[in-house]
Amino acid sequence: MRVVDYQRERLRAINASELISRDVLLLDGGLATEVEKYNGVNLSEGILWSARLLLPQNAHLQQAIVNAHVQYYSSGADIVTTASYQASLDGLLREFQGDSNRAEEAIIPMLMKSVELAGIARDSSWKGKDRTSSPKPLIAASIGCYGAALADGSEYRGEYKLDVDEVMAWHSSRFLTLSSHSQVDILIFETIPCLREVEAIVCLLNAHTKMIEERNLKIVLAVACRSEFQLNSGEPISKLTEMIQSIRCLENLLGVGINCTNPKFVESLLLSFSCSCDKVVYPNSGEEWNADQKRWERPNQSIKDSETDCPTDWNTYLPKWYNAGARIFGGCCRTTPDDIKHIRQYFQNVA
Repeated sequence: MRVVDYQRERLRAINASELISRDVLLLDGGLATEVEKYNGVNLSEGILWSARLLLPQNAHLQQAIVNAHVQYYSSGADIVTTASYQASLDGLLREFQGDSNRAEEAIIPMLMKSVELAGIARDSSWKGKDRTSSPKPLIAASIGCYGAALADGSEYRGEYKLDVDEVMAWHSSRFLTLSSHSQVDILIFETIPCLREVEAIVCLLNAHTKMIEERNLKIVLAVACRSEFQLNSGEPISKLTEMIQSIRCLENLLGVGINCTNPKFVESLLLSFSCSCDKVVYPNSGEEWNADQKRWERPNQSIKDSETDCPTDWNTYLPKWYNAGARIFGGCCRTTPDDIKHIRQYFQNVA
């Protein structure tokens, strides 16, 4: 386990606070789409997706992750998320066909490697910039939902057999491992499909309030939704309001909002809950995941034009989302650095 250097922690907190004080922050976009552009990368071989490249046997392909992070920083992202979304002990057990010893030996180095690669990309992107006008970019450690580890599309349905305590315990080791890394600025719980998991995350945060506050870690919580008012589980997003208020480290809560959701639902969803922190939105491209066919399918409405594959609706959506309280923007599945560049240009033009 990495030993925390508290002098470095204070410097990291100063740099992070300088950037976070901005009115609008930009996250990155989809990782897998960019990673697969690297020669030799095929993420369909296995259930870990981008996280598969974090394993030692795939060290020769890890530059693909660094390249993707660099592309997003270069396109205007203030924050990139690590490739750890699918990294879990359960996922490794499936990847290694039940070999528990191998899985247990791999999980911590895998999580640490995800942050290391993001750090390499950040250093590369920041090198040579005017540091008086360009605050150091941030790294968000991705903590994917329990459903993602099942690799059966459960994150799109929110159908869990575990109770709140079990879901909390499932998240605990990844949370503690990633929060111990000195380069992590933000912990981002993503694609949460049900209120049971939201409750488990709130309990986890409350159990570690002191550590979060001492390290000045920022927290982002993003839920995935299937309609204008419902999480993927069918539960009303309005119930988030009360649940968020029970978080003890509210000053460390950077954002709460929506991810991996069709953009046409986002405005209504943002207006359906309230919070004392900023709201965050990073929708998918508008395409839908077919778990049986293991492919993305494009419905009639999408944030991308089917012929040009260029952003067409950002200028329509962004002002609505901003007026609904969003201050942290980005993209999820099937969005690209071009989308982040477009978002950055939009806010520069309206500033």
